[in-house]
Amino acid sequence: MSSAPAEPTPSWSSGRSSTRTVSALILLFLSLAGISVALHPPGCLWTVDGGNKLLLTRSVLAGHRWSPELPYPGRALDADLRWSPIAPPFGIAEDGALRSQYPPAFALLSAPFLGTLGERGLFLLPLAGGVLALLGAAWAARRCGGSPGLAVLLAGPGSALIFYSVSFWEHSLAAASLTWAIGWLLGPARDRRPIVAGLLFAAAAIFRDELLLLLPVVLIWVWLGSRKTSVVRIAIGFAIGWTPFALWQLLETGSIFGRHAWLNLRASAGLHAGATMHLWPMLRGWLEDRGQVIASLLVASPHSPNLVIALVALAAGCLIVLAERMGGRPSAGHAEGGTPGAPRGRGLSVMIGAGAGIIALATLAWIAVLVDPRTPIHGPEVSGGLVMAVPWLVLVFSRSDSHEGRRLGGLLLGCVGLLVLATPIVTTAGAHWGPRILVSLLPLLAVRASLVFERTVDPADRDPFRSEAAASASASTTGPRRPSRTAVGVLAGAAVLLQLSGLYIHHRELDRIARMQDEVATMEEPIVTTMWWYAQLMPRIYPARSIFLVRSRSDLEDWLLRYADSGGTSFTFASTTGDALLASLPLRAGSAIAVDVPGYAHFLLPVEVLRPRRGALAIDRIWLRMRRDSALRSRSDAPGGSDR
Repeated sequence: MSSAPAEPTPSWSSGRSSTRTVSALILLFLSLAGISVALHPPGCLWTVDGGNKLLLTRSVLAGHRWSPELPYPGRALDADLRWSPIAPPFGIAEDGALRSQYPPAFALLSAPFLGTLGERGLFLLPLAGGVLALLGAAWAARRCGGSPGLAVLLAGPGSALIFYSVSFWEHSLAAASLTWAIGWLLGPARDRRPIVAGLLFAAAAIFRDELLLLLPVVLIWVWLGSRKTSVVRIAIGFAIGWTPFALWQLLETGSIFGRHAWLNLRASAGLHAGATMHLWPMLRGWLEDRGQVIASLLVASPHSPNLVIALVALAAGCLIVLAERMGGRPSAGHAEGGTPGAPRGRGLSVMIGAGAGIIALATLAWIAVLVDPRTPIHGPEVSGGLVMAVPWLVLVFSRSDSHEGRRLGGLLLGCVGLLVLATPIVTTAGAHWGPRILVSLLPLLAVRASLVFERTVDPADRDPFRSEAAASASASTTGPRRPSRTAVGVLAGAAVLLQLSGLYIHHRELDRIARMQDEVATMEEPIVTTMWWYAQLMPRIYPARSIFLVRSRSDLEDWLLRYADSGGTSFTFASTTGDALLASLPLRAGSAIAVDVPGYAHFLLPVEVLRPRRGALAIDRIWLRMRRDSALRSRSDAPGGSDR
């Protein structure tokens, strides 16, 4: 009969010294995050996702507590929501109302803080989520026999979690819920709480619906490594937590998964909004996108100018893993009292040190590109995948001597793999810091990485109950394994520097958005724009002022007819192309104001309506259509024209 795997034994890292280390690191995390929030320009958010959620939060305060309805001040002119500035998938017109694609859970929780503390209150929940995630990482590391201090260092100041803890987003709350859920399934069997884990997993899935994909992975993982009754208890806990939310989504949207998850499912299959879902188009769309999604989330976008830097870092990481695993085999002296897993030669230590140095240099090169003021942070081409977002990723693949370490490694491999396979390509685009879809896993990845510390520190340093004589004798026999320990320090230091640059970029981009809003605030309303992101990225402007979105020349003409009929005589036109769409219309454009903000550069034009009469404008439209028809006939009469 085989014996059960040995449970983690108490070590130096689980004592009072570790508690002080964890407390100091969390205080450092809070200090860095607090400075970032204090410097946050008022009325500015990092991305359109946050802007949409802020509009939802304001809607909750206005009385729409359970309906994800967005404000639309232009409804008096546009009752059918044709020119709504929040276009699909972010805003969806249903039953005469403009509804957000996001469920209102995060907005409901944020509303009291916005109402009592103002805009600064918006960041309390994300920051609390970050701190809870770090506490969960420390606790899970202790249960696994890892180093709580290193887990907190890597998950907090050393990962993208700190960036999302100062952004109005729910990623940190999802990370906290998931970390504590998995933490309850680690460690001694007698201490596991599967029902609590199921409840916490439901909370994580409510905050971030893509985490629903991980439920089968977690259940299979528990089935293979624990008592079968635990699977049932996790399912019960999850059902208790998620069923009320699923029923609400069913009543509100017609699907238990809600609008956001459903739209992402269609996007993952490469289907546009009106396409019918069939197996082959879904499979073909999924296959066409997988290469770019895998590269973007794990390494770097294939279109990234920094792809070579990421590949160098990946190669260096493979070198470290190879050397570490070669050195992790029992040494010849083990039978005589040597340390199992001690390095077998200086060459392996040099390989580990060289690999860590290369990763650190690659990180510095990446930072140099990121902090360049000419670099717009608009997508994975700049922010990078997991390899560059967390330079210590190589430690996750380090060999683990503990049963819990191997269990956690298998779970994380399954979770990362499934998210990479299921994430739609549209979700990998946008204003990210690192692969945000994987942010919820960062604390658990840090826990797995922290296990390497327990194998690189001399056992004499870890056991507080050993006598000085015994510790001295052990040290003289085995010696400290400093090369691996130094590599850990180098990788952790590079990660912290990278996240500090992320906080700098966060502030720089918000400052750019503030400058853009200052320019727009001087213009007359209504504002007509061709930019889909305009309203959601400027919460100081919208919904205090009406904004309308036009997508084409004919769209603008129809809006102008309705605006002229309502008695409107002037408006502001915001576009990246200047006055090209205004040509030949009965309008007089004033001097263009260039909004020269990197990443958001466009033109603002004050426009006067010259002939606010339907008949005159209708004649202009007939003339324009005749001119277009004539141009089309000329092209078709040209040689080869009919084949184009």
